[in-house]
Amino acid sequence: MSKATKRVELPVKRTSHRTPFLWAFGFLLMFTPIILHASLGLAISPILTGSMRPVANPGDLILTKQVTAQQLKVGDVAVLRNPTDYSLYAHRITSITSSGTNETIQTKGDNNPAPDAFKVTVSKLETIPIRFATVRWAGWVIVGFTSHMGQLLALLAVGFAILLGGSYLFTRERELREHRALILGLDSGKKGKKSKKGKKSSKGKKGKSVNRVKAPPLTAKRTQRAKALTSK
Repeated sequence: MSKATKRVELPVKRTSHRTPFLWAFGFLLMFTPIILHASLGLAISPILTGSMRPVANPGDLILTKQVTAQQLKVGDVAVLRNPTDYSLYAHRITSITSSGTNETIQTKGDNNPAPDAFKVTVSKLETIPIRFATVRWAGWVIVGFTSHMGQLLALLAVGFAILLGGSYLFTRERELREHRALILGLDSGKKGKKSKKGKKSSKGKKGKSVNRVKAPPLTAKRTQRAKALTSK
């Protein structure tokens, strides 16, 4: 009868399949705006005031694309820089005046009773972001990250992510080392058992005794016959 071989299952800890997906999603979420801005000229701008209601409310996020100043039209919602304090704002264009290589732009908030008290002069070849879509309430995330508390929380989140990733890699490497050590231990144990069996079998063959049949003791008649034969 053939002996049944016993299978040994190695205790391998399975990691979650969601972890690589979460890391990929995090990197995609982080680098997608940079890639879109570099390749297609797309960008995002949060709305902080209610001057553009109902098109955009405070906390909304407007999606913009880049066009040259000579491509601007009356009615576009453009992201411009205030010439008095150099802050960015998003208002609707009410008039455009061309003068040589420059464009002078007058803007007004949809919810404001009067046009802005200033005008913005830009080069015709300068790129200006204009709105093409609005995402409700998404701007509060960017506003939070741009504040001091938001930046501190972002740094803490990045540090925690680095520690979590390092801990995951360290734990995974330790599990692989233990797994390899267990495999090597099983292999060495099998080789030792085989060598012991070989020694036992060789000893059995060498030390195997041969059964010999002993002759019966000689009687008086047999001794006389043996003497008679030798005398002849």
